[in-house]
Amino acid sequence: EVPTAEVHLGFNCCRNCSVFYKRNREQARALRCKEGDRKCMFRDAKAACRKCRFERFSDVLTKCSESKSVNDIRAEVAESAQRIASEPSLFLDNETCTMDDSSCIETPTLQMMKRAYGLLCLVRKTGEMGTCTAEIYDQYQRGDIKFSLITYSADIPTGRIMYSGLLDFFSSSFDDFRNLSKETQRLIVCNNFDLLNRVDELYRSAHHFPNCDTM
Repeated sequence: EVPTAEVHLGFNCCRNCSVFYKRNREQARALRCKEGDRKCMFRDAKAACRKCRFERFSDVLTKCSESKSVNDIRAEVAESAQRIASEPSLFLDNETCTMDDSSCIETPTLQMMKRAYGLLCLVRKTGEMGTCTAEIYDQYQRGDIKFSLITYSADIPTGRIMYSGLLDFFSSSFDDFRNLSKETQRLIVCNNFDLLNRVDELYRSAHHFPNCDTM
């Protein structure tokens, strides 16, 4: 029984090929190779040899049928995610700026970037805590919540906090950036702010919401 759920014949193929296969599989008349050696498809992919086309499609369908099922793949993904979750976290946050990362001894620039990003996270946390309401602040302090929806009135202040944090991040990480004029530094961060902010959002979202596929 050939699977026909979700996609044509259960794998990625065009409708024309799936219809061709089903029609010729069910007919009583046997197909004959145009050239007689059953190698037409290998010499010319567009050859109008029904026998070779049918045989080629049958081979692909057989291989796909023998491959792993969707449930097997999902089980492997879940097992991998569980294994990663049990390993020591490499996630960078506001505590990173105080960590001594011995793995970066031979890559001092990477070590500076990690610490600078930790400082950026600390600046954002401290600054954004000042923009939330007293109720939200208390919930943060008690550990009841880790996130809160940003309000329209806090959008601009939090953007300014991120902007200042990015300036500090690049200044702490790269000597060339520090040697630029203040105006040029601000121009670089300003022109790339949306991109940098989006990258940071994706990085943190992938950590906090690993099973979300809508990012």
